[in-house]
Amino acid sequence: MFNKIDKVLKKQLNKVSLGEVAQAAYVCHIANSVASGRFKALSFRDGTLEVGVINNIEAMKIQANKMQIIEEINNKLKSKKVEKLRFKIY
Repeated sequence: MFNKIDKVLKKQLNKVSLGEVAQAAYVCHIANSVASGRFKALSFRDGTLEVGVINNIEAMKIQANKMQIIEEINNKLKSKKVEKLRFKIY
């Protein structure tokens, strides 16, 4: 009789074409929780998470650990949504 709220929300958001937008926002939210201030998730689309860093040195540090970061984000998402990281200096 009762439906889980996440299933109801997902169904309703998909009806109004906001499902992808909501999913991207959620992925960025989870990525920011994993970031611990090292980077800021800017956008997510087609498996690519764009992250903002303050300089090239920070980008290189994150690049060295990107597989661990992607794995940690996907573990929190409970699915393999993030495939690549792309860096942007801000």
